[in-house]
Amino acid sequence: METSAPPPSALNAPAATQDAAVVFGILSSEKRRKILVALTAGKGMSATQLAPIVGRTQDGTLKHLIELRQAKMVRMSPDPEDHRRQLYVLTESVQVIRTEQGLDLDFGCCVWRVR
Repeated sequence: METSAPPPSALNAPAATQDAAVVFGILSSEKRRKILVALTAGKGMSATQLAPIVGRTQDGTLKHLIELRQAKMVRMSPDPEDHRRQLYVLTESVQVIRTEQGLDLDFGCCVWRVR
């Protein structure tokens, strides 16, 4: 009895599913969605600046930023004006697309249309 190798798409399925599961997990939180949208402006923001946008304390905002960092959606960089602070920016894995209809965030496995 001959066995054949699974098709290439089947070999890649678990990784794509896992990536989508991570993205959907991140997007399930309104607070994390607000952070992502705020960072689409392209300039880095500190946890202190993001806290009022998110509607949480700085510590509560940091919790969400840690989850976004673990998902490789945001990264930290030193504030060029105040080296004691860290600024958060979107990583290259989150592509921001501005259209006439609004804003799209492309995560590779899926696109979130922000209207």
